[in-house]
Amino acid sequence: MGSIIQNIANNVTTGGVFTSSALNNTTVASVTSLSQIAVSGGALTKITETTASNSASVVFTIDSTYNTYYFLLNGIQPSEDLRHIGVEFSTDGGSSYAINRYEANAYVNMDEATATMTLANWTSENVEGATTLGKLVRQGNGSDENGFAEVFLLNPTNATRHKVYMSRGVGYTHDNFSMTNFISGVVQTASAINRVRFKYESGNISSGKFTMYGLVKS
Repeated sequence: MGSIIQNIANNVTTGGVFTSSALNNTTVASVTSLSQIAVSGGALTKITETTASNSASVVFTIDSTYNTYYFLLNGIQPSEDLRHIGVEFSTDGGSSYAINRYEANAYVNMDEATATMTLANWTSENVEGATTLGKLVRQGNGSDENGFAEVFLLNPTNATRHKVYMSRGVGYTHDNFSMTNFISGVVQTASAINRVRFKYESGNISSGKFTMYGLVKS
């Protein structure tokens, strides 16, 4: 037992920290199993990522694995000038996206030339199609124009309740405004949502990275 204790002592610093020689795997990449560690919930798990390149749309498949899905849109740009990015939902595997939604929207923008700020809000009812969803509006297709948006979709596979979502986006518009949008909405279906699609109301997605995460169940 003395030699075992001595070996342990040799691999512990005076501050009580294990040295690298005390571990069999010295890098995270070498670790093959962490069976003693359990995830208690609340962590984001990256599921999949798509880089758009003159794409008509970006589609994600979801299921009941997670209670909440989080979508991150980074560096997105339309192929046509003055376009609104949108999100659509399907309950039949993408055969149809024509589901009515209620949503409340607000935006704030800043004019680059005059430093004038504008704050506004409005409400849309019975929305179909992608035009007013996602709400990163008036995006330009200039070389220096792009946008960012995020969408939270909560309990999408619940079979008894309507689905709720939240979104916000910020971007550089076609007319040189910095615009920030905030949205909350309800998808009017008790059926499970199994497809989520992002697209502009016309034209393609010139570029952008679209990432889907799931919030680990507690």
